[in-house]
Amino acid sequence: ISRQAQRLFNAALEYHKAAILPHTIVGVQSLLFLIQYATLNPSVLDAWYLIGVGMRNCIDLGLHQDPRPIESISPSLLETRRRLWWSMYSFDRSMSMGCGRPTEIADPMIKAELPCFRIESTASEDDIQGYLQRYRGLQLQSRIYEALNKPPAGVNTDDVFSNLLKELRSWQSQNSPAHNQLPVETEWHMGMMLLHRPCRLLPERTLQEYKRLWDAAVGFVTLYRQLVDSNGIFYVQIACEKAYWSGLAILHAFWKLFYTRDGESPDGESLIVRQADLWKAMQHVMAILRVLSERWDKGRLLAQRFEAVSARV
Repeated sequence: ISRQAQRLFNAALEYHKAAILPHTIVGVQSLLFLIQYATLNPSVLDAWYLIGVGMRNCIDLGLHQDPRPIESISPSLLETRRRLWWSMYSFDRSMSMGCGRPTEIADPMIKAELPCFRIESTASEDDIQGYLQRYRGLQLQSRIYEALNKPPAGVNTDDVFSNLLKELRSWQSQNSPAHNQLPVETEWHMGMMLLHRPCRLLPERTLQEYKRLWDAAVGFVTLYRQLVDSNGIFYVQIACEKAYWSGLAILHAFWKLFYTRDGESPDGESLIVRQADLWKAMQHVMAILRVLSERWDKGRLLAQRFEAVSARV
């Protein structure tokens, strides 16, 4: 299947000049197809470069803002614009947060509403709500990522952290069992990791925060192991990067918490971590990196680097 896809892709590339038209909706659609192929086959194309080009095209076309007045555009074209923008946004945020890179546009600049997914769509109401929840979760992760990577100048860091944690928990409380639970759960763990890891705003974390980081990172790699075992990973490079730094978060949290043998947080949360859980989590991370590195040449470097780091710990 992979070889057949490669042949078809190479044949399609002969027509790229007619498809990748700058400053057009068709050009953005073509770039999205290329980005999907690049994330599945990162050794063939540079997804980061394509995402950057796609985001700039979207911004040039004004897709990050809904037209005003909203009645001046047909509902079908408005839905198309929103779907294209939020698809490109999701790739940009996933890649940026997974690789620790800057995003293409700040969230306050975005004035486009989420798509409704009800025009020319066969998705059920539960599916639609699941899509929207994942977009909202990604928006919240993006805000966490941006807020915590700023230096602590003139802000109350405790307020920033507590407000973001409250919003993240509020988002989780709105998740329904009718949604596709595995993707939504991974977004929850991702958000908790971004919120509780050491960062520029909060370089030192409490033991309670390190325990939450541990729980989120272990939960994340456990779910990703399920996805890898079922061949359900479609964004290979992003998944490799996220698995790698989740593994580092597990090691760091374990190092901070290991000597807290019988403690608990003020909220009654246990702060105990077990070596057996660390061993199991390391097996999950290495399995994810080994399998995905078969589809991404540079993934082998990540796998080798993580194996060396975890062996030292």
